[in-house]
Amino acid sequence: MLKKIRNWLQPPRPETGSPSTELAAAVLLLDIAVADDSIDADEVAGIRDLLRAEFALELGGLDRLIDEATQLLHAAVDMYEYARVLCQQLPVAQRARLVAGMWQIAMSDNNLHRHEEAQLRKLSDLLGLSHSEFIQAKHQVAEL
Repeated sequence: MLKKIRNWLQPPRPETGSPSTELAAAVLLLDIAVADDSIDADEVAGIRDLLRAEFALELGGLDRLIDEATQLLHAAVDMYEYARVLCQQLPVAQRARLVAGMWQIAMSDNNLHRHEEAQLRKLSDLLGLSHSEFIQAKHQVAEL
């Protein structure tokens, strides 16, 4: 009986395996875009540009990727799983470029919200970047 109650309270998660590197990056980029409780066309365009540049994605595949990432983001409890995939698959330099891209997205509306910056700091830590790499990424974007 306890097993039935446990299963009812915590249904088993389907075994889907780890997300692809591209999908994990898309989820983290979208997470920054929605950190201030809104997402605009400039942020979505920035995400599309970053994903296309970093992973050489086709336009059709890019739309499906963003749709899937949006669904995963809404269902996610935390970002650890997605950051873990990127840490395993990408070198530090590419993870730093993604964080710089996150800064671009956060600043695309010319208003860096405190929740965006806090979430960026958390994701940078999850991605295994040092504080100086985090700040360097910020300065790279601020100079643009």
